[in-house]
Amino acid sequence: EPLPGQVCSTFTLCLHYRNQRFRSKPVPCACEPDFHDGFLLEVHRESLGDGTRMADSTTMLSISDPIHMVLIKTDIFGETTLVASYFLEWRSVLGSENGVTSLTVELMGVGTESKVSVGILNIKLEMYPPLNQTLSQEVVNTQLALERQKTAEKERLFLVYAKQWWREYLQIRPSHNSRLVKIFAQVCKLY
Repeated sequence: EPLPGQVCSTFTLCLHYRNQRFRSKPVPCACEPDFHDGFLLEVHRESLGDGTRMADSTTMLSISDPIHMVLIKTDIFGETTLVASYFLEWRSVLGSENGVTSLTVELMGVGTESKVSVGILNIKLEMYPPLNQTLSQEVVNTQLALERQKTAEKERLFLVYAKQWWREYLQIRPSHNSRLVKIFAQVCKLY
């Protein structure tokens, strides 16, 4: 704990969901930073013209936008550093019996430290107001599995396309076989 009047480095947790942005209060950097903030994220049907009404559970299940969480460190000179970035799948709360669920997520570093854990964050999700009709956890899990399969199929089709492109490139001229060419593709998720 810093002494009164002493400046110390801080952590700030930032959230982004659709067009909503939130930021926690800065907490002193420590082994176990004490984040105790709550954020009210609005989930509604934007495309149907009912932006002021809460969507029903089935409609919410079809909203595949994750909550993007970013952990930032601000040092004593005001310089900020990105510590971790995480996409939280929030729809598991739709299958909880009382509309409340607790999650534990492991935050991984960024860049060269992307395989290194920087910490664990305990999160409590609650639907407010409570849903009139909750979905079964099986329905929620099935929907999430189908979306993962669809993403995997897109990535597989891209790989097939890239291999076909490479075969066609090599067939254009015999000299292409001896050229030093490297193919690089990075798949990013855009939300």
